[in-house]
Amino acid sequence: MLAEFLSAFIPMFIVADPFWGLALLLSLTQGMERSEERRLIKRTILYATVILVGFAAAGRMILGGLGVQMYSLQIAGGLLLLTIGGGMVAKGETGAKPRGKEDIAVVPLAIPALAGPGTISLSIVLMQTTPWWIVFLAIVVTMLTCGLIFLASDAVYKVIGENGARALTRVMGFLTAAFAIQYILDGAGAWLRIL
Repeated sequence: MLAEFLSAFIPMFIVADPFWGLALLLSLTQGMERSEERRLIKRTILYATVILVGFAAAGRMILGGLGVQMYSLQIAGGLLLLTIGGGMVAKGETGAKPRGKEDIAVVPLAIPALAGPGTISLSIVLMQTTPWWIVFLAIVVTMLTCGLIFLASDAVYKVIGENGARALTRVMGFLTAAFAIQYILDGAGAWLRIL
């Protein structure tokens, strides 16, 4: 049982990549009150968990019913990340400021930072080879671990300061754009293979 859990948890944690999400969180929450940031993190983890469990449970049916292929999710997620990454590189911030906390809790923190094309497709694939409750447990433990890492963002910000955060934002913006291009290329490659 432990081996099955680890075989689901380890790839889920790696694909979720909370350290990239942490850099995005830092850039999005500059100047935000700590209590507000904690609520934002809790909401982000809740949304990402619900999305991943939902796709694990009914992903193939949902996508099939909508006529959406996994490569379409990859391309859409890549385009969204590319827009965010461009703003981060150009301005040292995420671009247009969100109108409310809910805006960034759902997009881009829950989707696609944690519940992106990679973790969504992985959750669907794992359901074909692993007992459902182990997949659900792996998702929950992964998201809780991501939440703990996000809650450490205050300590990270104290170490690097405002200028460091802006520099980190630009670097992470570049990497975000690179991830975005990779998502788009992977999606396009999958689409071309079925032609």
